[in-house]
Amino acid sequence: MALFLRGKYIGFYKTGTFEAVKDVFRFGKSAENKVSLEITRKDPKTILGKFLKLESNKMTLHPLDDSEPRQGGKVTVNRLHFDVRTLTFKSQTLYGIYGDDFVQFAEFNGSSSPLDDEERLLKITESIDDSDDIITKSTFRFENDTLSYAHEVNEKFVDPELVSEVAENQLIFSPETTWGERLFYGVGNQNM
Repeated sequence: MALFLRGKYIGFYKTGTFEAVKDVFRFGKSAENKVSLEITRKDPKTILGKFLKLESNKMTLHPLDDSEPRQGGKVTVNRLHFDVRTLTFKSQTLYGIYGDDFVQFAEFNGSSSPLDDEERLLKITESIDDSDDIITKSTFRFENDTLSYAHEVNEKFVDPELVSEVAENQLIFSPETTWGERLFYGVGNQNM
């Protein structure tokens, strides 16, 4: 399923000190076995929807069997992250696994890549509360034509006020219209 992630999804949930945030996830295919993911987080309670963070992720899927990529494999995620609240920019590489019904990737402690160490990589499936190796973990699950998202944080390594946990929440698919459709059907009809 990870190879077929396309479109725009929206999530509303409580994170950290915010009662509600609005995350917009935009998925697209960028190349063979590559999926792009853009994440925008806003505070919907402010008048103009104050930006909280911007993120650009490029997921590279490494299937265990090249003839059956949907069976699962390893994931490498190159992330560019900008936190508007702290005005910090971060570039990092995350590692994980994927299957037919999930994609899971994490920020690992240390400079060595867990991509070649399967025992270390599979720690991603365990709870990160007691882990000395996993800093943050993101999970996307596909079930009954729905997509859900969760983000776990290991408080040993990061400040939960700045990098907050997100309990598993179902994302809402948001079909996008082209500028031609908006022009043809009229701006007034979009509010009906």
